[in-house]
Amino acid sequence: MLSYRPSSASRTRAYLIEGDVCEVLEQQGNWLLIRYASRKGPLQRWVSLDEAYGLARP
Repeated sequence: MLSYRPSSASRTRAYLIEGDVCEVLEQQGNWLLIRYASRKGPLQRWVSLDEAYGLARP
């Protein structure tokens, strides 16, 4: 598992596009820890449910 906790302050340039397959490893509140395949190999990242579903408000 990752040692850090989900936070909007810990954004990365990583992203998923429609059709990408990922595995949900853990949920903490409104965040999901996912694992997915990238060109560099498997990655694990926290994803905000608000942003994942387009519900984020400015």
